[in-house]
Amino acid sequence: MQSSNFYNALAEDYDLLTGRRGIPETVQARLERLAKRYLWRRVADAACGTGQHTIALALLDVEAVGVDSSERMIQLARREAAERGLRARFEIGDFRYLDRVVGTGWDAVICLGNSIAHLQDDEDLRKTLSSFCRCLGASGSILIQMLNYPLLMRRGERIIAISRSGPREFVRFNDYLDNGRVRFNVLRIDWSQGKATYDIISTELSAFSPERLVAALEEIGFGELEIWSDLEGNPFDPDRSRDLVLVARRASPKNG
Repeated sequence: MQSSNFYNALAEDYDLLTGRRGIPETVQARLERLAKRYLWRRVADAACGTGQHTIALALLDVEAVGVDSSERMIQLARREAAERGLRARFEIGDFRYLDRVVGTGWDAVICLGNSIAHLQDDEDLRKTLSSFCRCLGASGSILIQMLNYPLLMRRGERIIAISRSGPREFVRFNDYLDNGRVRFNVLRIDWSQGKATYDIISTELSAFSPERLVAALEEIGFGELEIWSDLEGNPFDPDRSRDLVLVARRASPKNG
């Protein structure tokens, strides 16, 4: 995917800018609740980044595989898993063809952290969700998390997050483009020399709405859709929820 160059460039800073160093207890607890609720024993983590969620699942004795198109992200994930003595598996691959990378029979596919927005258009979305579906066993489920772009656009909210670790500062912000897409930017600032040096790296995203995601899932054959505002399962409010979390079970998948 085109985003692989973006994340290769960002890989060394990724855990600093997201605040994901280590495995926070909150992340572990959320995934444990989800695994118990949906009876996850085998989970494929699409667009896994540096592997935080894959590793958290492995720590829960869930068989987990993480897939990402960024070679450097996967290298970092494998290193973290090895240091922890875990058998979590990581593969370099395009999540649009996830079933070709991880095979079938999984209890769940998760795609967290706004990763689904890296797809180009509705057709790309449909093909990707179809691939997720083919990965699943009977009654398997998918979990997708992304930003609620219609709300952000209405508000004109450009700053997504600001974080700092030592002399390194990171600003994540959006440009909303005339074609309805989003340019996602990361401003990296280094104060270690007594003055600011900086660079900006960017990639384009698709601003899929909740309605578009739900329609795509229903078209493929997913049922029992739940829409939350976060991984705690709180109700989604289109006018207030900054995040969107979709959970759906495999029903009668169509060929895709």
